[in-house]
Amino acid sequence: MRVYLAVPPLEGKLRQILGTGGPPLGISYIAAVLERAGHVVRLFDGGLPGNTWNRFIEDIKRFKPDVVGLSAMTAVIKNAYKAASLIKKISKKIVTVVGGPHAMFVPRETLEECPDLDVVVKGEGEEISLNLIDALEKNGDLSEVKGIVWRSKDEIISNPPATLIKDIDEIPFPAYHLSPMERYATNNIPIGTMMTSRGCPYRCAYCSSSRIFGKVWRPRSPKNVVDELKLLVGKYKRKYIAFLDDIFTLSKMRAMEIADRIKAEKMDVKWDCSSRVDRIDEKLAQRLKSAGCLRIYLGFESGSQHTLNLINKRITLEQSRETVKMLKKMNFEIIGSFMIGIPGETREDIEATIDFAREIRPDYAQFTILTPYPGTPIYEEAVKEDRLLTRDWDKYGIVSSVMKIPGFTAKELNALLRKAYIKFYLSPSFWLQQIKKKRIWFIGRVFRAFFH
Repeated sequence: MRVYLAVPPLEGKLRQILGTGGPPLGISYIAAVLERAGHVVRLFDGGLPGNTWNRFIEDIKRFKPDVVGLSAMTAVIKNAYKAASLIKKISKKIVTVVGGPHAMFVPRETLEECPDLDVVVKGEGEEISLNLIDALEKNGDLSEVKGIVWRSKDEIISNPPATLIKDIDEIPFPAYHLSPMERYATNNIPIGTMMTSRGCPYRCAYCSSSRIFGKVWRPRSPKNVVDELKLLVGKYKRKYIAFLDDIFTLSKMRAMEIADRIKAEKMDVKWDCSSRVDRIDEKLAQRLKSAGCLRIYLGFESGSQHTLNLINKRITLEQSRETVKMLKKMNFEIIGSFMIGIPGETREDIEATIDFAREIRPDYAQFTILTPYPGTPIYEEAVKEDRLLTRDWDKYGIVSSVMKIPGFTAKELNALLRKAYIKFYLSPSFWLQQIKKKRIWFIGRVFRAFFH
């Protein structure tokens, strides 16, 4: 079968401000599995500058696929709808499939909203996609394919769920050869992205990760991780790697072994990863630093213990303070995330979050308005209590309010978000920190974000 896998073309300021990340891992993993089975695959990353709708359509016309698989998150699901409609105008015979964290949690609604979509993949994409393509190639009967919701004439059918992949070392490395790797760079530094584990044992109210990949953490072996890293650094000349795991340091021993293997290989690469503030200590941080880790992403979320308890974060403010102090002493860069607009929090809680961000002073701070994405406990609660202000998925972009929060209007929350950014990024101490560390490129991005 000829299979075209795509992230639909994206628009907007965000890509211009933040630059381009690595190749889309989700569809790259699926591509690798399909190629191994003998199918012919092509990838399209609509996040790359220049990959417009016209280029997307012309590429599909040239490739002549039997199936087009689309990947989209909530805020850009309408791009997948547009893509499916354009594809069906090329040929009604092309089977259109969509996957990703939005469609898998509201599959029936997704198919109802877009009549030009034929199938929703509801689970880990690799094995489900392979079984789907094999069934289409064999006889087109999808009734036995687990993990999909599909359209049969005028009826929407939900098949039984698929099981999670037990040993993720068995999944082949992403099909990097199908992506224009030379185009993935930030500040002229070739970058790559990797996922070294799946699943999360925590139950944060705003996150759907444990429902997408399971509540049981499934790590790749350190050897498997470093083998892929050697491929990216050696063959594809990547100089910087972002490990995209929700919690790279969940197992401190495994994280240290990965770091030790990187150091032993003497690879010319720098990297970053994510951690909870309670899953990193000085011993682990030293090992990460010695292996080339430059920056740690930490989810602080709030400066109010009351709010942290509301979202079931299971950390304390003092833990955050101590972790930041320790990492700063070791000269790590710290990226911190903070949220406002959480049901049950007060204006004092939000002000405490803004003040806390300024107190602990990570190198970069991301402030967002809590967005109830399908699949999260917050979303289910919002639906049950009729709190959603809109189901226009375009508005689910973490920078505007889409949920009724007692005591606040949407306009007030938007103003508080802007206040958070202004107080953090336009303070004299922040500018002095950037100048001291020679981050002139980042200063330019901040100016574009606020004044473009």
